[in-house]
This record gives sequence, structure tokens and C-alpha cells, in this order.
Amino acid sequence: MYNFKGAIIIIALVVIIYLLDYFLPKWFGFIPSLAFLIYMIWIMIGHGNGSIVGSIIVIIIGEMILVGMWSGAVRSRERRRK
Repeated sequence: MYNFKGAIIIIALVVIIYLLDYFLPKWFGFIPSLAFLIYMIWIMIGHGNGSIVGSIIVIIIGEMILVGMWSGAVRSRERRRK
């Protein structure tokens, strides 16, 4: 049940970020990405129990997902305006 609850929270966050990227100005897209980067660096420094390579891979994949969501929202908004 805990994994289902976590998945629902992640899905809700993705929907909220996508909607904010869709309706707010283009520059807003860097804020969730920057917050994720700062959070992951804080986790790496404060709770450095895992490997650095694994943490860097998580940062890269997370940033790719966030930038992809932002890019998709911007493209969708531009198509809507045409």
C-alpha cells in the first residue's frame, strides 16, 4: 500500500508541475528543476550514504524528466496559440 501512496503523490506532483508550466510564463520551468537540483545536492551532502555515481545518475534522470515536461508544456502552449 505504501508504494501505491507514493506513486499517487508522484503523479500528483507531475500533474501540478505540468499545469504550472502550461499556464505560467516560460521562465517558470527552471524553478522545479532548480529546486530538485538543490534538494538532491542537499541529500548527497547531508545523507551521503549511497554512491556518488548513483546520486549523479538520479540527478541527471530527474533533470531530464523535469526539462522534458517543461519542454512539452511550452510546445503544447505554442501549438494552442497558433
